Amino acid sequence: MPSGYILAFDGSELKRSGISLWILFILAIASCKIEERDVIYQPPRDLSHEPATVALQWADMTLYTIRFSAFNTPTYSSRSLGYLGLAMY
Repeated sequence: MPSGYILAFDGSELKRSGISLWILFILAIASCKIEERDVIYQPPRDLSHEPATVALQWADMTLYTIRFSAFNTPTYSSRSLGYLGLAMY
């Protein structure tokens, strides 16, 4: 090393950064507060009397697309049917 450079480490930078991290941590914890909210539970509507025509048309279109598409692979088919079932749920 050149003789004009002196490497000294007294730890003051480390202490300052440690203190500032602790202050940041304490502020983050102190800013978290639990708010009590009045939540009124509303049961979901009964959909048993609604027609299922949209869901059936959607499923038919998906099966049609799987059957007549150029990228008809087992992976694509199973993934698309899985997504369809999840979305309909």
